Parts: sequence; structure tokens; C-alpha cells
Amino acid sequence: MKKLDYKRFEELLFRDCCRMIEEFSSTEHNRDVYSFCIYTQLDHGNIVLFINTLDSFNKKRSSGAYYTIEDPFYGLRNLKYSMNDFGFPFKFSKDIEEFASRHATQELDELEGWDPLIKGAINVCIQLDEQFNLLNLTEDFIAFNIIHDMDYDEQINLMKETVPLEKLYASFPEIARFEQLQFNLHQMSKEEQMNYWISAYEDFSTDTEGEKVNYLKACRRNKYDVINIIKSFGKDISPKLLSLLQTYGKSEELNHEFASLPKEERVKRVKEDKSGTLSVWTKEGKITHELIDLVKSTGDEEMIKPLHEILQFWFTKTIAYPYDGIGRNVSLLARALNSLSPGQFPYPSIDSGDRLENYHHFNLNL
Repeated sequence: MKKLDYKRFEELLFRDCCRMIEEFSSTEHNRDVYSFCIYTQLDHGNIVLFINTLDSFNKKRSSGAYYTIEDPFYGLRNLKYSMNDFGFPFKFSKDIEEFASRHATQELDELEGWDPLIKGAINVCIQLDEQFNLLNLTEDFIAFNIIHDMDYDEQINLMKETVPLEKLYASFPEIARFEQLQFNLHQMSKEEQMNYWISAYEDFSTDTEGEKVNYLKACRRNKYDVINIIKSFGKDISPKLLSLLQTYGKSEELNHEFASLPKEERVKRVKEDKSGTLSVWTKEGKITHELIDLVKSTGDEEMIKPLHEILQFWFTKTIAYPYDGIGRNVSLLARALNSLSPGQFPYPSIDSGDRLENYHHFNLNL
């Protein structure tokens, strides 16, 4: 396969962007332009240019289309910078689209830094400074790149390639807040850092509006960001996760009153609940589901014995409540044990009621 010429791609991309900027500048929409974004879907070979204006944003906002993270309109994760809601998408030329499509089929050597297609897009955003003078820009105008399904923190790092830090922090103060938190935590021991994130996870999971949760929400961070950070500690944090699992896994609140009812009946009751607060799973049940996954992701062979003891505890409970949330935990934990030690535990066989059929292969007692 002929090697792709990424320098040529960069030249074509720059030419296309100049043309689109010039075309847009002559329209009535060239007012209060605040965003210019090259959006790339690397694995599918898609590349699109998005421009947005305050007028377009305000129309979208007034239509009631917005996300649901605290202040719903602003911030990098919300409506103002949501590519799908931008008012002015532009198709690149056939040459660019064909190049991006061919790039998606390339087997690249191990990369140092950004993908070569993205490097070209970064360079183009930087080179367009003079062309941007054709646009009626807001003071906080930014030009940046987005990669489809990109990790949020990687997205921020990519934006730093084209947006000066001072402007980035002014446009997205939540980024500066979170980086300050990271700096403060890095002055602490690893033990203290892990305790912070475990506490933050528990507060988010139990809807506790404490100092940690409020600060993280001000950083536009949520429980799933906390979970990703917890996973980054690897096996060092798994004992703390195990301790939480043991606490919540033996909680009396793990089941609803209707725990003994068939799943279909429980789902029906949830749908008929006019308050909108009832769920098939209790809060404690949901926490144990997440903790099982976290222990599976971070644990090692040292976790097997205590996890098996929890499995036995839950399995005994399912005899009285065959369709309950504990039954779901049994199947999840059995899968986790199989993942941690496939030579010792088989893949679980589960029936329609979330009951473990091959329990004898897990050395469980009725």
C-alpha cells in the first residue's frame, strides 16, 4: 500500500479551511463567532469542520436542547461546545475525505504523540490565525480539534495544542479548578490520594453533597471521572474497594421490599411508580454492582479468597430471594472471579432469574 503523504494532507486541509472561512465570512451569519473546530472520526475516516456563533448557540439553548451537568449550557462538556449542536458544519473536499478514509485503513507504527492526521489538523489550526481575521470573533474565540469518542482529559490535552493556556482557563475555568486540585493532591502521599478518591466516589454514590462532590461538580466532573481515576491506581487501591464492597454488600438496604417478586413484576412496579424515584435496584445494590467491576479491574489473586467469601454470603441469600438484587450480584461477582482466576473458576452459567446454575463449580454451599 502506498505510503500516505501527511504533509500534502496538511496543505490540502489548510487550503480547504481558508476557502470555508472566506465563504462563511461573506454571509450574514458572520457575527460573534466563538468556535472553529476540526472534528475527526479516525477509525471511520470521517472529518468535518464546525463553526458556531453566539446567535446559533442561543437559538439552540432557547429550544430546550441541553445537557444535564449542573450549569447545563456552558463548559466544555455541555451545549456550547457540543459539535452535534453547532449551527454550521462544512464538508471538506473530496481529496481530504478520501485521504481521511485511506488513513483509517493504515497500520501505523507505535505512535509517539498524536496520530499523524491529527498532527496535521493541529498545525492547520495554528496556521489559520491570519484567516481568522476575516471572521467577526468573540474575545473568547478558540480554534481546536476534537476526536470522536475521545477521553475527556485527552480532549483537554488536545485543546492545549491550539489554545493558549490563559485563554483556555478563561473559557473553561473548570479545567483550571481541576488542575489545581490535581496539583494539591500530588503533594500528598499515594495513600492520602487514594483515600480522597475513595471518599469522593462514596459521596457521589450516596448523593452526599459534601465538600469534595461540590468542588468536583464545579470542575464539571462526575462520578465516572472519579471511577476512572480510581482505576488508574491499579491493584494498590483494590483493598480499599474490597472494604467498601464488604460494607455495602452486607447492607440490609441491598434489596427492596419486593425483592422476592419475579423480575418482570418488579420492573412493572417501577414503571408504574409516579414519583419517578423507584428503581429496580436500590442505591446500595447499584454501588455493589460498580464495586464488583472496580475490584475486577484493579484486583489480583489476593482478592480471590475475600471475594469468594462474599459470593458465598450472597449465594446463601438468594435461596430466600431467588430474583433479587443479590442474585444479580452473585452473577456479577462470579464473572469477576472467573476473570481474576479463570483456571480456578469457570464462566458462570446464569438462568433467567440471575441464579447461578453451576454453583458447585464455585465451591458454594446451599
